[in-house]
Amino acid sequence: MLKCLFTASVAFLAIGACHGLDQKEHPSGEVSARRAGRGGAGGRAEVGGPKAGALAPSAGASKARAEPSEEPPERTLSSAADPTEKTLSDIGPAGPATAHATGVVMVTRDDEVRVAALRQKKSVIRIEPVRDEAENFSPYAPGPALLGEHAYWVSKGLLVRRRFTGAQSPIEVLAGDARNGTRVVAAQGTARPVVAYIARAPGSARLVAKAWVEGAGSMTLTDDASAANSVALATVGGDVVALSLEGRTGMTPVHAIRLQLSTGPPRLRKDVVIWVGASAQPLTEIAALGWGAGVWGLVAMEKDITQFGLARLHVDADPQMESEVTWRTYPNGVDPAPVAATEVCGVPSVVYAQPANAEPHCPQELHWAAISEQGLGTSAIVARASAFSRVSVTALEKGALLAYVADHRTWARLLPCAPRP
Repeated sequence: MLKCLFTASVAFLAIGACHGLDQKEHPSGEVSARRAGRGGAGGRAEVGGPKAGALAPSAGASKARAEPSEEPPERTLSSAADPTEKTLSDIGPAGPATAHATGVVMVTRDDEVRVAALRQKKSVIRIEPVRDEAENFSPYAPGPALLGEHAYWVSKGLLVRRRFTGAQSPIEVLAGDARNGTRVVAAQGTARPVVAYIARAPGSARLVAKAWVEGAGSMTLTDDASAANSVALATVGGDVVALSLEGRTGMTPVHAIRLQLSTGPPRLRKDVVIWVGASAQPLTEIAALGWGAGVWGLVAMEKDITQFGLARLHVDADPQMESEVTWRTYPNGVDPAPVAATEVCGVPSVVYAQPANAEPHCPQELHWAAISEQGLGTSAIVARASAFSRVSVTALEKGALLAYVADHRTWARLLPCAPRP
């Protein structure tokens, strides 16, 4: 077993934190392998619930795994003056939070939207805290998806949205089959609003990924023989590529499907298993970022029985089997292991939580790095805490706004551009 693989309850109740930004060398590395599968069936892990019964392997899950090749080790910047040292803001109690160009957007237990507004006066930028008490928030719930002027989230089994800019609008119900406690994601830059969520399959306990498209309603992204525990969206050429993670105890297929929006009514292309990984944890989430002619998929999970790290999937705009996968190994395992990605300063960039060292119950660090075809670049440590439950990042004019939940609080920090690869 991985020594530092926290359960959610232990991780979230750990005490003590050091939020100062630091930069140092780190001995972890990045390894590359082609997509491969493991034969046999495994139990599917439902988000926030017990393992389900066995399912047959998805198509393409029987190929042998290629041996990984080593890449240069991860490096972080040497100690230097930190331009973000004074930009850490305590937003309020732990709760569903998402970074936005206007501040940090949070959702209360009563489905009210709060905005910790980002204010700028001359060269000074500050983020105003929310005024709510801790009991008004669900501390470990995912933050809302933000698209246009609306926030989207799951409430009481419903996919809902509400305006977070200007006067607060009545809540809108978009779909009635959403899984409580799961994350909603949004596709940016499309001609019409598109969000994805995890839903309950009719008449069964199986979970599936669905896309909701303005004017077209919900469309199922998961085929009848598969399931989904997490979903992410990326925009490519006016269309959307959806990546979904099918968490199981023995193996974890990752599916990709293209949602065609650029011509005619919304239409789904073929579902493809692009990679099969090792075991996922109940809180494992996948992230996606469109770049160039393809998509980066990002998921932190077990590499094998002794290693844990960030898997970076190289996905074509028209997804194909055997996607290339590159690993940045962590000092140890951790659950949850949040990851978020966006384009900042014209460069795809990622923030990820990992253990500070290989010791059991060690503190965690948030690393900030740029992505290129050659791999993840030099990283900077932008926060420390006993455990991170959620992270979110969005681009600003000259950097980024980071929001994260750790040590029973919600925090925000202004970031410079990620170190170049």
